[in-house]
Amino acid sequence: MHSNYEIKLLRSSETQHFNNMTYGQYKPFLAWMDVINDRLFPIGLYRAGRPAGLLLGLNQLNTPGKADIMSIFIEKEFRRRGLALKMIDFFEQQCRESKIKTISTFYFDNRPFVTIINNLLDKCGFLPAEPELYYCKCDKSIADMPITEYTKLPDGFETFSWTDIPSAEKKQLMGELEGQGFFDQRISPFINEKVIVPEISLGLKAGKNIIGWAICSYYDENTICYNSIFIMPQYQGAALGIALQMRSIRGHLLTELSQKYPYAIFMVRYDNHARLKMVKKKFSKYSIEQYNQVIRKKILF
Repeated sequence: MHSNYEIKLLRSSETQHFNNMTYGQYKPFLAWMDVINDRLFPIGLYRAGRPAGLLLGLNQLNTPGKADIMSIFIEKEFRRRGLALKMIDFFEQQCRESKIKTISTFYFDNRPFVTIINNLLDKCGFLPAEPELYYCKCDKSIADMPITEYTKLPDGFETFSWTDIPSAEKKQLMGELEGQGFFDQRISPFINEKVIVPEISLGLKAGKNIIGWAICSYYDENTICYNSIFIMPQYQGAALGIALQMRSIRGHLLTELSQKYPYAIFMVRYDNHARLKMVKKKFSKYSIEQYNQVIRKKILF
């Protein structure tokens, strides 16, 4: 590489100069680097001593041995010089030294830069893309969907606002779910709790026991994301999930909440076959946009 360029793992004192080179949701990673420095790979590109690019990698806490490229950015004037390839290669070296076996990255398949990203990843030896998440974005018209009338719960069941859950119940539930084979940590209601929408994020009780939830989060300035719904295995098949979901939709799109947030995004994992089938069959008819989040992986060793 030309001596005017340098690629290095950034120290916490340097990251502030690269803050504008990643997405808004990842900026806190740089600010809190001292807290998660054993998981974060902030790789900076310097040109003649000046910040010129950033690759942000993260060793995922719930999947040991795996690291994700969260974002990669190079200043426009320094693109098309093979620098992105060198930054990814540097990231791979750091991962190998940390005994990380797999690296991956993800992106939305409806974005204009997909071809560029795929060409870059092909050159770096990443495996072909696999769909990971399905997104179905709808406007208020989804409230006209006939199924939204199905909100009745059987006797003995009731909903409550998830954000009102007492700390003792929350701690007990976390303990009960931990290590259970049926529970997927990716849909945990305890992730990103600060962005939960209190009005329509609901818990479900059977008697005194919490047996499910439907969690909604603020997605952007005019959209709410329906990102987590779960019913305990012994209660599945009783249409409780449908009633819970429809209560959230009605509480959103048929109330004043829709004035500020007129759009809803339903996010479904591809390995959640039953929910994926329902959303594609029922919800997509009312969608204004559909797209996938795809993932590409590379096995290091």
